[in-house]
Amino acid sequence: DRATAECIYTGIATDTGCFKYANTSPEAHRIAAELMEIGIRHEMINRVMFDIKSRARLELERLALDSIRFYYGDRCAVMFITNEMVTRSGAGENDMEGLAPISRQIEGVWVGITLRQKADGCFKVSVRTGTHADAAAICSRLGGGGHNRAAGCSLAGTAEEAVARLLAAVKETVPEIAAN
Repeated sequence: DRATAECIYTGIATDTGCFKYANTSPEAHRIAAELMEIGIRHEMINRVMFDIKSRARLELERLALDSIRFYYGDRCAVMFITNEMVTRSGAGENDMEGLAPISRQIEGVWVGITLRQKADGCFKVSVRTGTHADAAAICSRLGGGGHNRAAGCSLAGTAEEAVARLLAAVKETVPEIAAN
């Protein structure tokens, strides 16, 4: 039925980043086409999932964008989301979705890193990469893991200590980044 088809489409669209991630396959497009033939509201689903943001989310995004710092000849971008930013923006848990890739969306950036401060002060780290680097290899050096283009780990300590450890892992994993 249409309700089930819309749930399946939503899962495929979000898992493939609206059909732009490397895991997008011809099969995903074929299944999406079959679901569209059933009469799903794909335009509405894509708008809700990928375009609409709350005002609190926009404020949090603005604060996070202001925090971005560049390293290794601007090939590595690091963005912070602190507890203070979350409080100041009024953002809720749903407003956090989709923030991790922002630092990688900058032209010329090979490695985008987002650090989100947790209630205990530790940092949840999300690493996003292009074809020049392996996010899982970077995070595995810090006790984390994931996929080639998207991975994560958790780090304790101050923000400065966390960034230093991350930058060392990036340099060790992608030595050519420091040469540029």
